[in-house]
Parts: sequence; C-alpha cells; structure tokens
Amino acid sequence: MADINKLTEADVDRARTFLKFLADEKLIDKAADHLKAKGIGSLFVSVEVIQEIQSFIQAEFSARGGVTASAQAVILSAHQNNRC
Repeated sequence: MADINKLTEADVDRARTFLKFLADEKLIDKAADHLKAKGIGSLFVSVEVIQEIQSFIQAEFSARGGVTASAQAVILSAHQNNRC
C-alpha cells in the first residue's frame, strides 16, 4: 500500500499532460501493471474530483445521444471503495 503521508498535489493541466502522455504512448495498461507489481494497488483521489469527472462523462454521453453501458459502468465504479 502507498504511504499516504507522502501525497502530492498536481494542477489539472499537469495531470492532463501526464495522463495524455500515458494514453498517447499506449502505456496506461503497462503503467497499471507496473504499479501493481510494485505493490501499489490504489490511487488516492478526492471524491469531489471523481464526482466531477463522473458528471462530465454523464453529460458528454447524454449530449451524444445517451450513456452507453460501458460509460455507465465507469460512472458507477470510479470510487466503489470510498473510505470517506
């Protein structure tokens, strides 16, 4: 488990750059596997951030004509282990 006493903060633009790089280079799955292999099985993210992204996904897919089953699954599962 990660040491939650060593958390850091990243602004949205920096986080976007980081995540976009992983996506563009097709490294998301490998990065997840790497973290798991190192014993890091959880990422700590504010509930408010998750809720805002869930609302954003819902609105985006609704504007496209409806929420798909895969989008709905992501919306419902993003913080299923909420400890707060």
